[in-house]
Amino acid sequence: MKTIYSIIILLAAVPCLSGQTEFEKAMMKNLQAMDTSKSEQQMKDLAAKFDRMAVAEPTQWLPRYYSSLVYTILSFQTNDAVVKQSYIDYAQKQIDEAMKIAPQESEILTLQGMIYQSIITLDPMKNGQIYSGKAAGSFQMASQLNPGNPRPVYMQAISIMYTPEEYGGGKKVAYPLFVKAMELFGLFLPAGDIYPKWGKEDCEKNLEMCKEN
Repeated sequence: MKTIYSIIILLAAVPCLSGQTEFEKAMMKNLQAMDTSKSEQQMKDLAAKFDRMAVAEPTQWLPRYYSSLVYTILSFQTNDAVVKQSYIDYAQKQIDEAMKIAPQESEILTLQGMIYQSIITLDPMKNGQIYSGKAAGSFQMASQLNPGNPRPVYMQAISIMYTPEEYGGGKKVAYPLFVKAMELFGLFLPAGDIYPKWGKEDCEKNLEMCKEN
C-alpha cells in the first residue's frame, strides 16, 4: 500500500481565491503545498501548519482532518515500526478531535478506516483480523452517511485488493468496487474548494491494474 498512499493527496487545479474568507484562503494555500510537499520533513511542516490553523479555528474540522491525513500517509511510507506507530498515534489524535467537531462527517469516518489499515501494516498477522473489520465498518458507515462519497468505496476496494485471495480478497473481488468508486468520482462535487477531493486518479490506475488480471 506504500505507493498507493504516497499519491492520494494530489489535488485538482486550485480555483481563484477571490471571494473566499481568510480561513479558506489559508486552507487553500496549505492545500496547494500538498502538491509539492514530497519529503517527510515537508509533510511534517505542512501538518504543523494545519495544526496551527486547528488551534486558531477550534470549530473547524478540516485542519484536523488534513493534519491526520498527512500523518496517515506518512505512516504508510515508513517501514520503521516505532516511527510508524508514532505517526499512527498522531493521526488518531487529530482525527479524534475532528470527530468531536463533526461526528457525522463521512470524510472523517473514511480517514478513520485508513488509520485502521495502517495499524494492520504494523503486524498483519496479529492486527489483520481485528482491524480489517474495523476498517470495513468505518468505510461502511462513511458510505451510509454520504452515499455519494467515492472515497470510502475506493478505500474498501484498496483493502480488498491487498487481502490475500484465500481470505476472500484479491484484484478480481476488488474490481467491482473500483468500478463503483469511479462512477461516484464522476458524479462527486465537494462541498467547497477546501473539502476533500482526492483519490480519483489513483482509483483509475488501480481499476486498470485489476482489469489486467
